[in-house]
Amino acid sequence: RASLAWAEFPAVAAVSASESAANATDHTVNLPSGIGSGNLLIALFVTDGIPTITWPAGWTQLFSEVEGTSVKVEVRYRVADGTEGASITVTTDAAQETEHQTWRITGQHSTSAPEAGIAGAGVSSSPDPPALSPSWGAEDTLWIALMGSDNSLTVSAYPTNYSDNQRSANSGGAGGVTVGSAIRNLNTALDNPGAFTLSASENNVRNVLAIRPAIAVPPPPPLTPANPIEFVPGPHAAPGQDAIEMVPR
Repeated sequence: RASLAWAEFPAVAAVSASESAANATDHTVNLPSGIGSGNLLIALFVTDGIPTITWPAGWTQLFSEVEGTSVKVEVRYRVADGTEGASITVTTDAAQETEHQTWRITGQHSTSAPEAGIAGAGVSSSPDPPALSPSWGAEDTLWIALMGSDNSLTVSAYPTNYSDNQRSANSGGAGGVTVGSAIRNLNTALDNPGAFTLSASENNVRNVLAIRPAIAVPPPPPLTPANPIEFVPGPHAAPGQDAIEMVPR
């Protein structure tokens, strides 16, 4: 018999990055490869200044925050329908340099949206994302710590234990911006990431995201003479789900 697959942490299946290294109002945000229907797409957009940002239809805002008039950070998500191309165009109402990171995630909950903390903002060389208690409590959650800063800096350290997919980039020059992110898997009802380390003190915005895992399928009961039923994968599973049928022994 084929074995049932129990729930696991959501997985980062692919990542992408892009930038506008010169002032522009139309910004090409590259999407990850291999997008399939039902995948969760998350996009992080960091812009110099605080322009109004306009996204294509179908992208839902998780948060938007500014630090003074120097830098603005937005994160949006979309559940893919399979028609996505290789990129989207995001616009700003003033010409600015921008940095972007995108993730394609699989194994996420089918009805619980990602959640974001209350974004922090300030001037420092150690942007420290806030704590977050996702509404679903302690489950096998995927956490993404992220930050965006004014100016073109170097990220030399990431939040403690956020050791996966550590990524950073800057758009170059004093008119540029810097982006950084890192990921961890942790079953907990609350996480409070540590700080990033930047090469200089600068205006910055920081936050943390949580992605809930798919619903777990409970293990089958033990087979006993009084319970001669075997649970096997059924033929009518919905996409990404395991249907169960009972087969007499």
